[in-house]
Amino acid sequence: MSSAFTARDLNHFDYVIIGGGIAGVVCAETLCELLNPSRFSGALQSSSGHLNYASKRVALISASQTVKTTINLRRISNMIETFDIEEKSGSSWSETWPDTLTVICDTMIKLE
Repeated sequence: MSSAFTARDLNHFDYVIIGGGIAGVVCAETLCELLNPSRFSGALQSSSGHLNYASKRVALISASQTVKTTINLRRISNMIETFDIEEKSGSSWSETWPDTLTVICDTMIKLE
């Protein structure tokens, strides 16, 4: 983690996703892509500085140290896709968004 993080930052996330299955992983990937649009779309960030998505943090809580990702995604028709499932280490998977995404290996007991 960057040395610029404070103690509050280490315990604070803007978005928390519970579950390291396909739904949770796709949700986290999509959210990270939306928060970091220039990584994938080539979109430029606003020069006015009103929206600073780069500082947003996402946590994915998984009971396992591995997460389930989709590979070999193929669109068959407008409404049907086919894909394979691959298990990856949560730490290596999250390296795509090092300043945004944190994978926490734990179980959820209570949500307040």
